[in-house]
Amino acid sequence: MKLDYNCIRDVLLYLEDNLKINEPLHSKNIELDYSFETIQYSVFKLEEAGYIQAQIIVADGLDKTAIINDITFYGHEFLNTVRPKTVWENTKDVSVKLGVKSISALSQIASQIATQLIKKELGL
Repeated sequence: MKLDYNCIRDVLLYLEDNLKINEPLHSKNIELDYSFETIQYSVFKLEEAGYIQAQIIVADGLDKTAIINDITFYGHEFLNTVRPKTVWENTKDVSVKLGVKSISALSQIASQIATQLIKKELGL
């Protein structure tokens, strides 16, 4: 299965808006314009990458789901870097040109793009 990086970003944005302290969110309740399977897979990979704190639950050895408790510090750092639409769009363009598509590579690209935009804004 392919990892949809737009969905990764959108899931983090959704969680940021909808998670509350001591009120976990079931991954099946995430409502975004992606297939159920794409959202679930993104949640599992975000947990695996350490960007969210979640309990992965497997029922009857087949039905896999997640109870999401929080976004980690690293998840917030990634999200804050790719939050601006201009940074995100430029990040995706650069990643396609370079042929790299990992969360760590996207994070590095986004950081560099954000740095360039800051320098430009400051006239440096």
